Amino acid sequence: PVEMSLDSKELAALEVAIAADPAACASLAAVVAALKQAASGGSSTVPISATASQLIPVAAALAAKPTADGVAKPTANGAGPAVPAVDYKETDVVCKSSTPISFSTPRGKFECKLLGDGRCVLEQRTPKGVTAYAVRPEHVRRVMRLDIGDSNNTTYLMVAIDPNHALVAGKQKMQTLLAQVRGKDAPATVQFLDANGPCPGRDVYEARLRDQPPGRDGVGPNPAGAMAALVELFFGLCVDGKRCAVPKTDRVFAGVGGRGCVKANHKFNQGHLFMFDDGLAFAERPALWLPWEDVADLQLQRADGGSGTFDLRVTPEGGEPPHEFANVSREELEEVQRYLAKRCSEAGGDGEDEDGDGAAGAGGGAADMLDDVDSDEDSDEEDEDFNAAGIDDDDDDDDDDD
Repeated sequence: PVEMSLDSKELAALEVAIAADPAACASLAAVVAALKQAASGGSSTVPISATASQLIPVAAALAAKPTADGVAKPTANGAGPAVPAVDYKETDVVCKSSTPISFSTPRGKFECKLLGDGRCVLEQRTPKGVTAYAVRPEHVRRVMRLDIGDSNNTTYLMVAIDPNHALVAGKQKMQTLLAQVRGKDAPATVQFLDANGPCPGRDVYEARLRDQPPGRDGVGPNPAGAMAALVELFFGLCVDGKRCAVPKTDRVFAGVGGRGCVKANHKFNQGHLFMFDDGLAFAERPALWLPWEDVADLQLQRADGGSGTFDLRVTPEGGEPPHEFANVSREELEEVQRYLAKRCSEAGGDGEDEDGDGAAGAGGGAADMLDDVDSDEDSDEEDEDFNAAGIDDDDDDDDDDD
């Protein structure tokens, strides 16, 4: 045996290598276990075999530069579940966010990169490794801008992904991405890498950025508008001339606060439930997009009682567990009933279930919900919001102006 030393950063790099390929690194696992045991005892060096000692410079190189050879092979963040690697070369990146973007789902700050083939890569680097997710534009189901109107002027940008192409992290599947920005944040900007090729949608993005109202400093664009334009660029909306969908408070749902949403609790998490013509979006945790076409059952609960709040229970199709949005203010009840009455066969809480709660059952499912939409509602062909069907854009209903 020989005496070798290994610092914590190099040890973390070895753990990343093992997580990336456990089978190939099986013999290395025992070495790392010995190192960790020695470190816990206060020893700075441990005897290891000469073969293992050859791995020391490899570990140091990994710790210093996780993307050797110019090919990114992101692996698990040491604190989280393993995620599949996303292979690409830095020369494939046509633009990227100038600074990391804050996400609630997946949680953390991620650098956004747009590749020449249209994929958007979210990449997070830590001393323990690199975590990355890739989303193809054709797998994007809907992109929404959600302004909650709090004291921080918080805005969420939600990207709903086709369930068949949900992002995978260990056993967890993510069908939504949720970025967030506050009024005091610096506007997000994009760095274009012209040497790597043209960026699809760049002209549209730059035009939209110029059209944004100024931020609090009166110079740059407002943070929410800048973030919305960035998301539209990276997830393929700019190239198709589309915008983030926003709640239509004038003809779909306004709510007491006039933001197109109601305050509600999902289990122990307080959040905001947004009412769109074709579904419900909840932010912040968990980030959910529930289109009517995927809903099997819908119930208003405690709507007829004397409580100051009521609940909305939504059951997705496919045997997924129901989502209960609880403690909605009774001030919102009348408009919520009108909203649901246009989207399902028995909304409004007139009937009672066996427990005595007012119910708005979906009956025959999504088709029944949509049958009762009033004729004065805009048709799908006239809806300018972005969705997977490629609906045409209107002039200015979905502007990102605050």
